[in-house]
Amino acid sequence: LRLGLDWRIDPLVIGGGYRHDCKHDMGDIERTAIHDALFLRGVLPPFGISGTGIRAGAALEAEVNIDPVFQDAEEEPDRGRLSAECTLIPWRPRGLCPEIRLDGRISLVNRETGGRVRAEDEWNLDWLIRCGLAKRLGAGEVSLFYGLERTVDTWASLEPEPETASSINLLVSFGR
Repeated sequence: LRLGLDWRIDPLVIGGGYRHDCKHDMGDIERTAIHDALFLRGVLPPFGISGTGIRAGAALEAEVNIDPVFQDAEEEPDRGRLSAECTLIPWRPRGLCPEIRLDGRISLVNRETGGRVRAEDEWNLDWLIRCGLAKRLGAGEVSLFYGLERTVDTWASLEPEPETASSINLLVSFGR
């Protein structure tokens, strides 16, 4: 669940809000993981890079975790994160063809090192890189990406180690 408001202050979009995530009975671990956070985000929508035909966009997001709102649960060990994102659109045809997209994100995560999660480091660097196709449909968009991600997942393990995972993502968005 992500609730937020965006304000357009040309050329930026500034947004903020509340995010709630939860995972239940993950694999062999029978526990409920809760993640509630307040976020603030600044987005520079894709713009043309002069003379190249390439479009690029960027975003910066800060997140501060708060105590679980909807139910009693153990506190999540991540205190917050600062993420930077970049999107490159090297080919954007006209007509029915989808555009090619490359995007990535790096996140600096501040993690509590004591308590129930035995994290080695107070700071962790997570990253994601994706390549795919996106097609605008009216006011929305459909995207299909292949992604590669490195993360330290404190939700899936009480003794987190960096993991690299690949994924296929189908994203559908609505609105302007």
